[in-house]
Amino acid sequence: MIVLVDRNGPPTAMTCPVFLCDACLEPIQGDRRGIVIWRSAPHGPDFRPAAQEHAHTHKGACNRRYEAAHPGDRWMWRDLDEFLMQLTNNTAEPFEEEPNVEYIAPAPSTWRQGRYKRRRTAQLDDELP
Repeated sequence: MIVLVDRNGPPTAMTCPVFLCDACLEPIQGDRRGIVIWRSAPHGPDFRPAAQEHAHTHKGACNRRYEAAHPGDRWMWRDLDEFLMQLTNNTAEPFEEEPNVEYIAPAPSTWRQGRYKRRRTAQLDDELP
């Protein structure tokens, strides 16, 4: 989970976002020590996942403990730093503005916590070498 922590400084007082492990509730600090884990919710009548459950954990014992406490479908994971790069990119480059991309899932503006798949259009395929 992400929490905001008040700090008194120096150099100045500020409020800082911090990832807390959803298993042990301790801060996730250090390069490649945290991961984001997720799994898709059961498929709806249109055969698309309705939402994705996700958590932020330390690698190793914490993610195994969290997964064991939440049995069900297979969990997937990504390093927290890679997830943040993707999130930053997806924020800077909205999906709707991607040229020549047809969305199989509902339009991005209708997403809540859904999963999407992209596929190239024939026009884009013709432009590739």
